[in-house]
Amino acid sequence: MNTENSTGIEELWKQTTKKIRMDQAHTEIDHKVPAAGDPCQVVLYNDDHNTSSHVVKSLIAIFQHSQAIAEKIMIDAHNSGRSVAEVEDYEKAVEHAKQLLEAGLRSEVESF
Repeated sequence: MNTENSTGIEELWKQTTKKIRMDQAHTEIDHKVPAAGDPCQVVLYNDDHNTSSHVVKSLIAIFQHSQAIAEKIMIDAHNSGRSVAEVEDYEKAVEHAKQLLEAGLRSEVESF
């Protein structure tokens, strides 16, 4: 490989915005990681294998949402494919996205 081209690719990678995506299969980084304390949103994605009651129970356990809020998030994700489960600082968002993943739910942390 051409070293000049390789350096250009590395530089382009450094300048590229990074996005953290939590998925059951993998964690993908394709945007700049937010700084500590930056506001982020935890996005919950619809899937074909989790029951609505499991999703609601997980949202209540992880975020301490009320039953009504958890149901709304679940229904929004079901109807539109995704829903914002919470807006919080980066560290908490990553922790909660990991907990959703551990519960078998797909999620992503997005920065503003």
